[in-house]
Amino acid sequence: MRGPDDLVSAEVCDPAGGGRVRLRVKRAGAWTEIGTCDVPGGALNRRVHLRLAVEGTDLVVTVDGNPALRVAWASVGLSPADLGG
Repeated sequence: MRGPDDLVSAEVCDPAGGGRVRLRVKRAGAWTEIGTCDVPGGALNRRVHLRLAVEGTDLVVTVDGNPALRVAWASVGLSPADLGG
């Protein structure tokens, strides 16, 4: 994406409740959630290693090396130009 008002983000929220992984897109400062799931194995207030990557035509989020979310970037209106850099 092209700046602080346009980005793709992965985060873990609610670690005390076991944790949720959220994948979101920010366009012109407005957030849209494009995927969510429970943290594999639960977070329970522990540190987790979160990774967001582009693999082929998908945005992929892993937690501690385990697949958590996979979303086709074209299905949420992103293009290769949006993902460069």
